[in-house]
Amino acid sequence: SLIGIALACWLALISWSYGDPSPSYATLTQPHNWLGRRGASVADALMQSFGLAASVLILPLAVLGIRIAGARLPPRPRLSALYWALALIAVPGFFAMFPAPGRWLLDSGLGGIVGDFIAARVAKISSVIPRAALWPGFGLLFFVAGAWCVFRACGLTPKILSIALHGEP
Repeated sequence: SLIGIALACWLALISWSYGDPSPSYATLTQPHNWLGRRGASVADALMQSFGLAASVLILPLAVLGIRIAGARLPPRPRLSALYWALALIAVPGFFAMFPAPGRWLLDSGLGGIVGDFIAARVAKISSVIPRAALWPGFGLLFFVAGAWCVFRACGLTPKILSIALHGEP
């Protein structure tokens, strides 16, 4: 079930350790990950690819699983999939706008490999836009775009969000 996959991914991410054995880090030690070697491998792949954005990007998968379990399919599944694909770019892009702290263990930045790719594309624009406005401006852009895409991938519409924030219409 999709709910189980999402929960397993979250548990693997919560217990992720850089020193756990995975395809990108060979060691003879036993994994500390709660889900064992497979959990360590999944968590490492998610962290390497999407960085801190990984836990947010699993949310649409969990919501889809809940909808299917409740016999309520999303009204426009292709559109939801498109929003999820866009979120896979925007959310890591947001995290990539921040410098990685000195204690960050991964070779990639806070947005993982995808975030680094997005940050490199943004850096090409730096000759046109003043550097002081570049990173905060794009950080805000990626935050808004990423949040919107995650909300829409979960099936939330502007009407539902308005009702949630302000009560009955």
